Amino acid sequence: MQIAVLVPYAHLPQAHHDRHILTSTVDVFGAAHWLLAERAPQPGGDVPPFDALVVSVDPGGNVELTELSAVRAHWPHLDRLPDGGLVVATSRVRRYEDANQVQVFDTLCRETSSFSVRDAIKHLLVDEASRI
Repeated sequence: MQIAVLVPYAHLPQAHHDRHILTSTVDVFGAAHWLLAERAPQPGGDVPPFDALVVSVDPGGNVELTELSAVRAHWPHLDRLPDGGLVVATSRVRRYEDANQVQVFDTLCRETSSFSVRDAIKHLLVDEASRI
C-alpha cells in the first residue's frame, strides 16, 4: 500500500472559498476533489438540478476545475474515474423521486449514465479499474 501525505494539497484553493462545499474526497491516485455549489442545500424538499464546480488538486499541487450541469444529488458523494470522468451519488433515495441516484459524467462533463444502487449510500469509492 502506498501512503500519500495530504498536507501539501488537501486544502481548497482560496479562490473558491466563496462557494458552499457539498462534499470532498481523495481519489485512489491521491488527488483531492471538492464538489462546490453556489449555495447550501436546504433541508427537506425537492432539489432541482443545479450546476456545480469540482475543484481537483493533484499530489503535485496542480489545480483543475470541472463544471457540471444538472447535478441531482441532495447530500452528494463524489469520486473521480481513472479516465478523468466523475461519479456523483446522492446518499438517500426518496420513494417519490427517480431512483437513479448515481450520475456518471465523462471527461467532457456530460452525463453518460445514471443508475440506482439502493438507499443509504455511506461511502463512494472508485478503484483503479473504474469499479464503483
